[in-house]
Amino acid sequence: MAVSTGKKRNRLEGRKYESPSPIPCTPKELDMLLDKWITDGVFKPNHMSREPTEEERRDLRFCNLHCYV
Repeated sequence: MAVSTGKKRNRLEGRKYESPSPIPCTPKELDMLLDKWITDGVFKPNHMSREPTEEERRDLRFCNLHCYV
């Protein structure tokens, strides 16, 4: 059962949001940091159970991060 309180919901339209601050390093430095995290065991990438086929890679729904459709 829904109960109405007579109050309207606040809408998100028209609100201004601050854009996130830029990353303070280059993409190459980020790659080096990620590699270091992987070797230190801080970050564990997803392991694939099998390599995706070429047909799966060509599919528009294919996710490069998770390697599946």
